[in-house]
Amino acid sequence: MSWKPRKCVIALLTLATLTCFAALIAANIKPQHDAYPSSLSIKKGQDFSLGRNVNYFDKLKPNEENILMFWASWCSHCESLIEDMQQLDNFAAIRKNLFTVSEDSTIEEASIHEGDFPIYID
Repeated sequence: MSWKPRKCVIALLTLATLTCFAALIAANIKPQHDAYPSSLSIKKGQDFSLGRNVNYFDKLKPNEENILMFWASWCSHCESLIEDMQQLDNFAAIRKNLFTVSEDSTIEEASIHEGDFPIYID
């Protein structure tokens, strides 16, 4: 009969040890990054050419949100994002201010979305 109390003590010590170990790990976990400081200043990015003597900033619509998206036809995440965007009720509004830069090598590779939105090749 003396073996049952011994198993209970061992089980309790093991549980206490694991609890302490878990608490130590949790105490040492730090966030992935610090929060952005409230004094963060937003800087205007560098303008770039869209080809044919047209620059990106020239195409932006003032006082509206403009979206610049880099994507590739071989990127499954990109394709999923594009499909999700196209199913939004306000896709027409998004599309008018959407600029996409394809990381594909040629326009033929990016032509899967020809007509869906403006496509520029990197």
